[in-house]
Amino acid sequence: MLFIAVILNIAAFVMGFVLIGHYGVPDLLALIVFLILIACPLANILVLLGIGGWTRWLRLYLKRKAIEEKKKIEALEKGNVQNQ
Repeated sequence: MLFIAVILNIAAFVMGFVLIGHYGVPDLLALIVFLILIACPLANILVLLGIGGWTRWLRLYLKRKAIEEKKKIEALEKGNVQNQ
């Protein structure tokens, strides 16, 4: 699945350059759309391949959120046990 995601992002990245090469950049709005079209797949590729430490930060963030939820559940269970 990772391979497919990387291939599709590369295709989107290349497609952005092909479209700009074919049609050019007529105005500021088109330039902004082009930059987004190029930046999103590039960022996705970096995250998917773990380049630049993005994967580590994402993993730590998700782990922290899981621990927070676990503590909330434990607090709720502790409260329910004391009430019974």
